[in-house]
Amino acid sequence: MNYDVRAYNWGIKAAQDNLLITDNPYWTMSHRAAWESGFCVEKQQSHRIDPTAAKSVSWR
Repeated sequence: MNYDVRAYNWGIKAAQDNLLITDNPYWTMSHRAAWESGFCVEKQQSHRIDPTAAKSVSWR
């Protein structure tokens, strides 16, 4: 599957799971590496992506 499509699909799932994702309309481009590398860990540890982050991810 295409890299950006995976990030987009994860974004849809995150929204369905009520996770906090950035309001930046281009978040899939700026966050895709972080989602690619950290999505499973992010889910398991119940961390949230900082909704104020524009081009970086803030782990809480």
